Amino acid sequence: SQNQPWFPPGVKLPEPMSAEPLAGPSDMEGTTAGAAPVASTTVVPETAVQNGSMTASTEGTQDPVVVDVHAAPRGVLNKQEVEDPEYDPDAVGDFDYAPMPPQECCGCRPSLSKCCYKRRMGRAYICYERTGDRPKIFCMCGAGWTTQIVTIVLVFGISGGAYGFSLRVLHWGFTIGAVVVLGLTGLAVCAVGCSNPGIFPRYTKKKEPHWRLCQQSNSYRPPGVQWCSETGALITDVDHFCPWSGTTIAEGNKAWFHMFLAMVCVSLAYVVICIIAAAISQGSTATWPIT
Repeated sequence: SQNQPWFPPGVKLPEPMSAEPLAGPSDMEGTTAGAAPVASTTVVPETAVQNGSMTASTEGTQDPVVVDVHAAPRGVLNKQEVEDPEYDPDAVGDFDYAPMPPQECCGCRPSLSKCCYKRRMGRAYICYERTGDRPKIFCMCGAGWTTQIVTIVLVFGISGGAYGFSLRVLHWGFTIGAVVVLGLTGLAVCAVGCSNPGIFPRYTKKKEPHWRLCQQSNSYRPPGVQWCSETGALITDVDHFCPWSGTTIAEGNKAWFHMFLAMVCVSLAYVVICIIAAAISQGSTATWPIT
């Protein structure tokens, strides 16, 4: 039943003492009068344990396994886990990852100006964070901040140049659309590169028994968290490192990354639409650039 504890297959369990009174001398054959009855045992075969419920059978069992019946049920910490010196359910993590050399770009390792960030963390740059009992990173620059700047220049340079030639001969509604598209594209690329991708705090002790030690960071981590060599920190649900946004794409900025990809496609399509509309408005014999 649901109220019975769970025991592994092949467990040899003592049956409870019988509630009947002790047998008298006249009721006993071959035993000493007044002796207490001995508890019998019941073997639980492997086929008798299904879906967490226990049924007992004394027939057809082979190689029974005798275990401690006082062991903790499934889902409860055993004595070894409780006494583990590395286990602390009240452990508080931090983001004090050791600084690492900047990422190489074009044969050199450029470093961000100190006026643009608060401190270094791995290969990333922390701009704004909350410290204390509940640390959290709000704004940061990824390890590839140089390529992020190149992406921003390409997005605004190519789109801005095309809009400058085409929008001057088009209806003002096209200009409003261009401003909206450029604004959303710039917001997406900046949000991807400057938001927290999902950096996991450092823990010197296990917060949960199933956590494992990460040798690169000398920190314990749960399943789903892995070391990112480009950022130099543990990150939750890593997808990949994007050189165009200059940071790791993971749980914290994956939505912004999808928006960035969508807005790049929308921006390219809108540029083509504006150019075609400008050419039509000037006549089929118009030459480029439109005058």
